[in-house]
This record gives sequence, C-alpha cells and structure tokens, in this order.
Amino acid sequence: MRDPATSARSALIARYLPDLSPRQRQTLALIARDEHPTVGTYLMREGRPTLDLGVIIEGRLAVRDRIGADDVTLMTLDPGDVFGWSAVLDGISTASIVADQGARVLLFDGVALREAMDAAREAGCDEFFLVPTTADPAELDRTREALGI
Repeated sequence: MRDPATSARSALIARYLPDLSPRQRQTLALIARDEHPTVGTYLMREGRPTLDLGVIIEGRLAVRDRIGADDVTLMTLDPGDVFGWSAVLDGISTASIVADQGARVLLFDGVALREAMDAAREAGCDEFFLVPTTADPAELDRTREALGI
C-alpha cells in the first residue's frame, strides 16, 4: 500500500505535469517535498547553490535580482511555473526566488532528480522527463544540450 503523502504528491504532479507516465510521477513523488513557505522566505538565493527544482502549486513566488544593495523583483511566478532549473544544470542560482502570496510548492531534490534522470537515460529514455509542455523551446534546447540528451 502506498503512503498517502506520496499519493497526494503524485496527484499534484499529474495535475501540473500531465504528460508524465504513472511510473515517472511515482518516481518524482518519492523525491518531492510539499512545502508552504511563509511570505518573504527565500527558496533560492542568487549566486548560491541551487538544491531543488520546484513547481508552484498555489500562490505566487517573486524572482529577484541583486541591484546594488537591494533585491529587486523582476517578475512573479504563478501556479504551474517551474523554477530552480540550476538544480539539474550547473547548480548555481542566477536569481533569488522568494515566497509571496500564499505559496505552496513541490520541491524536488536536485541530486535525487539527476539520479532519476540518469537512470531513465540508462533505461533507454532519451527525453528529459520533467520538462512541462509549456516550456520555452529555447530553454528546452539549452537544458537538453546541458544534460547531453
């Protein structure tokens, strides 16, 4: 019998990444954390290691960049948006990600995610299985190139 928390995470993954197979959803659900950061909590900081890749489930996150001594909001991210690609690429955040209004996120440990991606590649899967269908084609190409797929 499956753990109810894992099943709930799998259902959320199916909602936001509908093209994944049940096995891929289960793999991701096992390495995901369902978190509700308070307003102002930094999920990532510019120039520091990116530990997690995340999907916004509810609320909003702010993308901030350091300009002088201040963190300036460049844009906001909404439900369904994916953030923290550096966790599977070079590992360093290019911007800060800060919790805003009523945020709820699924966070995937970068190391475990890379291991799952490697296992999928070794099993003959030639596609990066966590790219949402709404991904920017240029970003998708850069991601594939960086991952060697």
